[in-house]
Amino acid sequence: MFEGTAIANKIHDIVLSIQYGETEGEVGKRSDLYKMSWNVFFQNPVFGGSNKIEIGGHSYFADRLAYF
Repeated sequence: MFEGTAIANKIHDIVLSIQYGETEGEVGKRSDLYKMSWNVFFQNPVFGGSNKIEIGGHSYFADRLAYF
């Protein structure tokens, strides 16, 4: 159904991530971006991060929490 599409690669990466317990491919890249934003937020929950480069820039809500 999805063969040859971008979503097929993402589904494949998700399957590998579940099988091996580690994020793979595109899923791994996105996971790293989410982690960056959450780490900044948890380190600075009141004032946000002072260095915007540390924020992943991929997840709207996590990024906004990290910024502010």
